[in-house]
Amino acid sequence: MEWVVIAGSLATIASLCSCFPQLIRLLRTGSIEGLSLTTVALGFATCSSWLTYGILKLDPAQITVNSVAAATGFILYMRTMDVAGYRRTTSATRGLLWVGVLLAFALAGSASVVGMMALVLSIASRLPQTLVSWRAPGGYGVSWLSNALTALGAGCWILYGTLQGDMFVVLSASWACGLSGFIALQAAKPRLLVEATDTEFAIEPVAA
Repeated sequence: MEWVVIAGSLATIASLCSCFPQLIRLLRTGSIEGLSLTTVALGFATCSSWLTYGILKLDPAQITVNSVAAATGFILYMRTMDVAGYRRTTSATRGLLWVGVLLAFALAGSASVVGMMALVLSIASRLPQTLVSWRAPGGYGVSWLSNALTALGAGCWILYGTLQGDMFVVLSASWACGLSGFIALQAAKPRLLVEATDTEFAIEPVAA
């Protein structure tokens, strides 16, 4: 039980930290360059699905993380759609409709159905951003730190899910760990290349 608590605590901390860099970057720069709108929308749907799953499973770690993730995900979704030119009322209505669907599943008490739905959404949500990052690495609107922390947190969730015997969590976290790590590297690649170039061509001071 002790290892489960440790793994859950580490996963919670890393995942909570990952919720904010992308939102802060968007609010600070107002740029959605390189950011997949589909991934942002599905990201909110995914976090709210895992929150519902955690409530049905009475899992404190998942409830804590996904409460924050769903809230920041909704703000990120609304702000991203706003920058992209979508009407706020339309975006808000779609978000509320999804919440209604989740409430229906929660009232039905079907944790396995919600878990499967959350797993499918987790897999689907990161594919669009992965493709965008593959084709055009270094998008100004993408936070490499947010994705790096997501990958780190996902690694902890893999351990947590394994110890809990929860394959929904293990499969979702494994997928998130790989793709978020890739997106983080793609987002950081131009910066790393610039730093490497600056170091290579730095002019050494000439001694008098």
